[in-house]
Amino acid sequence: MLLKQLPRELIMTIDISILIPVLNEEETVPAMLERFTELSQRHDQYNLEFVIVDDGSTDRTVEKIRSLAPNTLSIQLISLSRNFGSHAAISAGFEGCLGKCAIILGADLQEPPELVDQFIERFEQGDEVVWGIRNNRTVGGLGGLVSRAFSFLFHRYSDIKSYPAEGPSGFLVTRNVIDVVVTMPERHRNVLGLIAWAGFRQSRVNYNQEARFAGESKWTRKRLLKLAVDSFVQFSSAPIRAMSYIGAMTAVLGFIYAFIIAIRALFSDWGPTGWATVTVLILVLGGIQLLMLGVLGEYIWRGVDETRSRPLFVIRSRETLTSTDAPQHSDTTNDSISSNS
Repeated sequence: MLLKQLPRELIMTIDISILIPVLNEEETVPAMLERFTELSQRHDQYNLEFVIVDDGSTDRTVEKIRSLAPNTLSIQLISLSRNFGSHAAISAGFEGCLGKCAIILGADLQEPPELVDQFIERFEQGDEVVWGIRNNRTVGGLGGLVSRAFSFLFHRYSDIKSYPAEGPSGFLVTRNVIDVVVTMPERHRNVLGLIAWAGFRQSRVNYNQEARFAGESKWTRKRLLKLAVDSFVQFSSAPIRAMSYIGAMTAVLGFIYAFIIAIRALFSDWGPTGWATVTVLILVLGGIQLLMLGVLGEYIWRGVDETRSRPLFVIRSRETLTSTDAPQHSDTTNDSISSNS
């Protein structure tokens, strides 16, 4: 059953949804479930649900969640049919969560419980989007530098200036924001960019990021590069404008060079000679043209892909792990496609 089909009174019985996408996190599952219990006890004045979206794990992540889930917690387990990416998994969680607001955290447990306290406090004050901003990054070296550079450039050159330049990690959104994001049909999506674009009352809280509990980050260089390209194509015209600037500058330089050659040929015996100069010019201009075609191709291909109207994700199953000794399974094979399809 899709979120839009759920009775409103059922949605409003849940105060806060804690949403966590997971991918091959079997080593982290026991500690993650302990964190759930801690958060439930810490905020026992609220009716909490925990929504775990498995993004096509190939290890025993799902089996461990089923077997170790505490029977005192309300846990939704949404399993996607394959790996669609963390932003698609978050979108699936948005369609399935029932809370008046949702807090999105990582399965690596790098966001401390105190961050959830800050999120809830800002929610109570009326904020509709709350970004978690790291005071420190546990990932150093080239990976950390690339992440910071992307966040800075995206903030500077995209069309959404409310996106935090520091790069958010963990955030809270209210039901109004969730309902808006669920209606957005983009296939190659940056959910954080969509939320920033949607507007609403936004604020931020700072926290100290903790070390990853176990395993390694699933954000490979290839995934990061794809997210960067998707984000700029989706929210920025800067690459297209850069092509125009480069073309104009190349043309100006060409005219200047032609003028210099003409003057020297008229007033001296010098003239351009040798095949090396011609070869270099052809290679440089050809490379620039191919680069520009590649940038155009990224925009055109994504436009074509949008017209295919494929679903953002496919849900294999949706299960409710709640106050029983065994999980309640609900087969959603026939209605597991995103509402954007």
